[in-house]
Amino acid sequence: MTSRPRALALLLSAVLGLATIVAIQTPAQAAFGRLYAPTTTPMSGVPFTITGKLETKVKRPVVLQQRRGGSWVTIAKAKARRNQSVTFTKVVLTGDASLRAVARRFTAKVRLPRIVTKAVTVPVLTQQGRIAALPPVAQQGATPAAPAEGPIVSAGFEPARPGRTVQLQRQQGGDWKTVANAPQDRSGHAVFAAEAGRTYRAVAVAAGGAPASVTGTVTARAWSPVFEDTFSGATLDPAVWSDQTQSYSYDTGIRTCARQDASVRRNTGSTLELGIGLDPTRAGQTCRYTAATGEGESPFLLNTQLATNKAFKFRHGYAAARIRFAGPQGAHSCFWILPEGGRVPGDPSRGAEVDVAEFFGEGGPRDAVGGFVHTLDSAGNNEKIGELFRSTSQMKPAGDSWSTSYHVFSLEWTPQEYVFRIDGREFWRTREKISQVDQYLVLSMLTSNYELRHLTPETLAATTSVDWVRVWRS
Repeated sequence: MTSRPRALALLLSAVLGLATIVAIQTPAQAAFGRLYAPTTTPMSGVPFTITGKLETKVKRPVVLQQRRGGSWVTIAKAKARRNQSVTFTKVVLTGDASLRAVARRFTAKVRLPRIVTKAVTVPVLTQQGRIAALPPVAQQGATPAAPAEGPIVSAGFEPARPGRTVQLQRQQGGDWKTVANAPQDRSGHAVFAAEAGRTYRAVAVAAGGAPASVTGTVTARAWSPVFEDTFSGATLDPAVWSDQTQSYSYDTGIRTCARQDASVRRNTGSTLELGIGLDPTRAGQTCRYTAATGEGESPFLLNTQLATNKAFKFRHGYAAARIRFAGPQGAHSCFWILPEGGRVPGDPSRGAEVDVAEFFGEGGPRDAVGGFVHTLDSAGNNEKIGELFRSTSQMKPAGDSWSTSYHVFSLEWTPQEYVFRIDGREFWRTREKISQVDQYLVLSMLTSNYELRHLTPETLAATTSVDWVRVWRS
C-alpha cells in the first residue's frame, strides 16, 4: 500500500512533468523576433525603411514603436510575411530614437503569442549648414557670356535634401529679413546674389518634421579682379599666355606619344578653344606606349598647354575659369596652378601643383570632376591627394553635362587651406600641402598614355572651350 505522502509526491511529480511538456510546446517559449538597424543613417524628417524578422508561419499584424519618455508609442504598422520578414516603410523620425517591433497576440487557426523585439537605437542625421561669401564664381550656362559681377553667397547643407527651401536672410538692425528663397539642389546647395557690405545667413526651413537648420553669418564684400582674360581678341594675347612646348616624353612615360604645340588651340573671338590633333611632322608613323592599362599603339599627337608663367603670378586668393569641357574620352582637360620656381622635394610650402578642375571625358569614372594636389616627397617622387569627386555630378542641373554647358571652376587658396568649388558649390577642402609661394595659371588639354586606348576621331575633333579666367586676391 502506497503511503499518503508518497502518493502526493508522485501526483506532484506528474503534474510538474505535464507542465514541463506543455511549456516546451507553448509557442510563446519558442517565438522570437528581431529588428534590424537601418543600413544607412536616416535623416530628420525624411521617410526611411526599417526591417525585421519574426517567427511566424502566417501573416500577422506588427507595429513599430518608439520610446518616448517612459512609454512606447506606435509610429508605423506592417504585416509579418510567411517568410518571417517584416518591413516598415515611410518611417519618419526627428531625432535619435529607440525602436522596437511588437506583434500582439493573434488568433488565426492557432493562437499565436505576443512577440516583442529587443530595442535598437537609431541615430538620426540633422542637416548642418555652411555659408560662404564669394566673388562671382557661379555662372552656369550653355553659351559664352561676359563675366558675372557682384558678390554671391553660397549655402551648403549636409546631408543634401534636394528641394528643401533655403532662405537667404539679411541682417537689419537686430532682426533678420528673408530677402530670397531657393530650393536646395541635388548637392545640398543654394547660391544667391548678394550686396556688398551686407551680413547674411541661410536657413533651411523646417519641413516634414525636420527642424530648421541655420548657418553662421558672413558679410559680402566688393570684388575687383587682379587678373582677367575674356579671350575676346582674334588671337591669344602673347603678353599674357605662353605655350608650354615640350617634346615627346619618352623619358617619363607619361605622354610618350604626345608633345605640346600651339597649332591645336585657337581663339574664336569670344572663347579660347583647347584642342589636340595629329602631328603632321610624323604623319603615318606609329608610336608604341606602355601604361597601367596595358601596351598599345597610337599616332603621334599634339596637345595644348598654356600658362601665365611669364606674365602673371599670385599668392593666395580666388582663381576661377568658366569652362565647357570636351566630352569624348581619350584626352583630359585641366585648369591648374603651378609654382613659380617648380616644386621643391620634401617641402609643399615651397610649391605645389594644384589641379583646380580636371575632367577625363563623359563615360569616365562617375561623371565626376577631379581636384588634386601634387607635391614631391624628399626623394623627388610625386605625391598626390584628391580624387574624382562623386558629389560634383550633382552640382549641375539635371540633364546638363560638362560638355554642353559652361561652369565656373574655382579655387579658394588661403595660407591655411584650399577650397574647390563648381559654380560656388564646394566639393572639397583640404589643409594639407598648402603652397606659400607665388603660382601661375595653366590651361591644358592632354593625352596621357593611359587614355590612348579611348582615342577616336571624335576625340581628335573635340575641344575644351574656355570663356574667361579671373583671379581675385583675398
